[in-house]
Amino acid sequence: MIGSTPEPATRLRRTLDRAALSSPSPGVLRAMTVELERPLPQASACADLPATLARVVGLPGGLIFRHNTTLAVRDLLLAELLAGPGTAQAPGRLLCTDAEHPAVRQVVGAIWPSAAAGGGIVELPLRAALLDGTTDAAAVSAQLGQALEAALAGGAAVLLLPHVVWFNGARLDVVALCRQARARSPGTLILLDGAQAVGHVSLPPALWGEELVDAYVGCTHKWLGGPQTLGFVDLGPRLRQDPGRRAAILASGDILPELGALRAHQGGLQCGTQRRSVAAGSLQALVELDAVQGGLPAVALAMASRASALRARLRELPGLGLLGPPRGTETAMVALRLHGGDEASHRLLAQRLDAAGYTPARYALDGRGSFLRLSPGPHLLPAEQDEVVALVAEAARQSLRPPATPAEPDARL
Repeated sequence: MIGSTPEPATRLRRTLDRAALSSPSPGVLRAMTVELERPLPQASACADLPATLARVVGLPGGLIFRHNTTLAVRDLLLAELLAGPGTAQAPGRLLCTDAEHPAVRQVVGAIWPSAAAGGGIVELPLRAALLDGTTDAAAVSAQLGQALEAALAGGAAVLLLPHVVWFNGARLDVVALCRQARARSPGTLILLDGAQAVGHVSLPPALWGEELVDAYVGCTHKWLGGPQTLGFVDLGPRLRQDPGRRAAILASGDILPELGALRAHQGGLQCGTQRRSVAAGSLQALVELDAVQGGLPAVALAMASRASALRARLRELPGLGLLGPPRGTETAMVALRLHGGDEASHRLLAQRLDAAGYTPARYALDGRGSFLRLSPGPHLLPAEQDEVVALVAEAARQSLRPPATPAEPDARL
């Protein structure tokens, strides 16, 4: 009988890089749909998002929202330029590492005035040390601390640091670095880029308890499993209580301030439906995460354990290398590179993984060529990890094979 044979079950796709790609659950997708269908004058359930996010993640709660983390950094710097202690003619220097995400680095370079205008960007050396897998974490911290001390001696308006480095998951000792900066240069505005950290590693309470940071930037997708993309800034006391224009500039850019007050909207005022949907999905992702036994700390621990096991297996494969990180800074991210493999080899591996149902992410790193980053999150099953490792192992073996030599021309021709 026609139609009596059941359709084969569609295999669930697995996101292999939760540090970049969103992986919404069915519940998250349903919450987004419900919010899109809600009449605009009605109050939105996602008004609970700020308080829930702060509680689950461990933030103090001075939240304002942006479309993504890169724009959050942009607006923080713009607010500092417009209302900071410097002037348009002499805004001061901005310190950052050479391991900041390319998108953020591009924004910083486009916004911050040059040295000729009284500003200038100083990059602290970090990337080379992080890519050396044999380098001890203490040595990396000491090297970065020395570079920071020397840079602060010349004065700095802003210090921008990553909490977790984007290309291999190295975790920085941000508490020690922020303490050093506060002691050496109390007036420097300290910003932490937590795009790769939120939902991935614990956020040290000392950052806020000791008033070490002025702003912490993150997002609700990636490790938290919300839809793409919603960035946020948690303001420290210095910015939250700023009586001047800086706080007003930041607050005016909040894309979700009206979610808790839609009933008060009159005369056709309404907020953007797209942002409402993303906010509702983000809230549902947090609710689901909080419902797991042990909550976010248990999930983060499980992810780190699985990544450690994956890292150990990949390290044994011939024809494959890992891009660090130094011992003692590892997180749930694993960056790999085929020995001798060019961009085409890594693209082929990514295509093979994708064809098998695993969504990977491939990147390029200046001076290191192309590489793949694996941060599969808590849902990759042991059998699925075996399949991923087998696909990577085959690509690694192929990368070691010498290129075929062209056949000699037939002498009789």
